[in-house]
Amino acid sequence: MLDLKKFIGEVVTIKSINGDEVVAVLIELHDKEKVITVTNPKQVLINNTEVVLTPFALTAPTDQVHFKLTNVFAVMKSFPQTAKEYLELVAADYEELEAETEDK
Repeated sequence: MLDLKKFIGEVVTIKSINGDEVVAVLIELHDKEKVITVTNPKQVLINNTEVVLTPFALTAPTDQVHFKLTNVFAVMKSFPQTAKEYLELVAADYEELEAETEDK
């Protein structure tokens, strides 16, 4: 198995065996179960000529999402610009969520 421990706490790009691409922070590696846990994953899509990060799930929280490594083709450290944009997007998501909570 690859040494994914070096990526814990880092923004990573995950490519699934189906070709889906996800950007997230790797938070745990479960060697025995061959599972990785990420937080706040964003799906990578192409919109016209732009690469955009979209919500991974619209109807459920994504603070902890588990991926079976049997469904993962590759895990790579994201480019610095991608990591920066991802972290800004996640921060904005949390600010929006806090504002909604305060309004109630």
